[in-house]
Amino acid sequence: MPRKGSFDPNDYLLEYDEAMKDSCFREIFHQFLKIGHSEEPILFLNDLENYKNCYNENKKDVNKIFNLANNIIHTYLKEESVKQINLGGNNIVKMLNDWHNIEIETDVDKKIELLHPFKLFEDVSFNVNLDLKLDQLPRFLRSEMYTKFMKEKGEKYVQTIATDISNGYQVDFKYKPKDFTSPILTDKDVYFAYQLFEDTPDWELIYDSFKKNQKLFTQAFISHTNYVFGNSKGFKLTKFVMHFPYSRDEVFKCFSDKKLRMEIDDNLVDLCLEKYFPPNTIIKDQQSSSLGIQVLSVGLNLHMAFLKNRDLPHVTANIYDPNIDCIVSVAHSTNAFEDIIHKERTPCEMLIFYAFHKISENLTRFSHVVYLDLNLPLNSELMLKSIWKRRTKEIQKNFLKVLERESKIGSPKEDSLGYNKSLQANMEAHPNRSWYKEYLNLNKKTF
Repeated sequence: MPRKGSFDPNDYLLEYDEAMKDSCFREIFHQFLKIGHSEEPILFLNDLENYKNCYNENKKDVNKIFNLANNIIHTYLKEESVKQINLGGNNIVKMLNDWHNIEIETDVDKKIELLHPFKLFEDVSFNVNLDLKLDQLPRFLRSEMYTKFMKEKGEKYVQTIATDISNGYQVDFKYKPKDFTSPILTDKDVYFAYQLFEDTPDWELIYDSFKKNQKLFTQAFISHTNYVFGNSKGFKLTKFVMHFPYSRDEVFKCFSDKKLRMEIDDNLVDLCLEKYFPPNTIIKDQQSSSLGIQVLSVGLNLHMAFLKNRDLPHVTANIYDPNIDCIVSVAHSTNAFEDIIHKERTPCEMLIFYAFHKISENLTRFSHVVYLDLNLPLNSELMLKSIWKRRTKEIQKNFLKVLERESKIGSPKEDSLGYNKSLQANMEAHPNRSWYKEYLNLNKKTF
């Protein structure tokens, strides 16, 4: 039931799937994208809806269906097309291979079957929606245009496309103290990473930089809620999302190279691969993981007077998710390996997730979520916001500097930290597995 009096649209969690089915919401979202010169994805989805209707109404008219599909492909998907959308190479190659098979198919019934919207455009549609949900939607939901639209439509309308969270919204943490002593990583860690990468009302936007001419942006977030798990006193989550105009493979290789990594993150004073365990091997105390795992020792310099360096021994695993063409790195601290603990440093607990999403051949979305108890004598939200905003800007600046230089000289990258070793081993152990689809199924989410 709608509440009496005025209401706050921020008291509602927008359901993307339901909202995109609504013509009014879709139109205002389109207007927002048009202002930002980023309307191609929603234009594609609109044309795809028209194609679905045409297919269902004209299944016998193969020429009409073919011509409409051909127009979509040449408008949005062909290289240098008029309204080309950013998509990873794997999606485009598969799409164009399927299209070639349709072009040469002579059997009419078989051709109509191949032209089915789901069969022809499913992967492309999935990734276009994913990009909108991860990149543009968070900006729109924090805009005056969105707030004004929802207030004008009224609370009864809002309830058809959003869920009331006026009594509070929190991420469902399932981490317990024992998880921070564990030497293993599991599917649970990967699913949790996907949950935190999503935009929710708990994320407060504290920094937003958007370059319209390049369609590149950087955003920094901090959680509204303090979370307590492990032995921590309760701290906020932090996140940043940034675009780099370089290939995903180049971004991941630079991140994985020890020397370059320490140049990107000047808070690191030590970063070493201590141990490596292949998938499905005993790690410690009869515990095993289906994932290949690195054990890393890390020292962190806070650049704050009178404070010791922090000690962050942790386990890391890297997986490739073909469904979203993304490399995901998951990590949590561990005290299971006493021989890598530096007692001269102050011990800390952490969860860290990275995602390297291939948007197109030369465009990468780099996302990072962290929960970190630095054991500071004084913690304040204002201080954390200032630190995280500054850190986001520094990482972006340093990473871009490294990428620009390395792309010119083309020097080989080292894998002394084992990131690529772990990635390749997990790809071989889990070929074509999509943890993201599993996550969506667990949460009954679709696009």
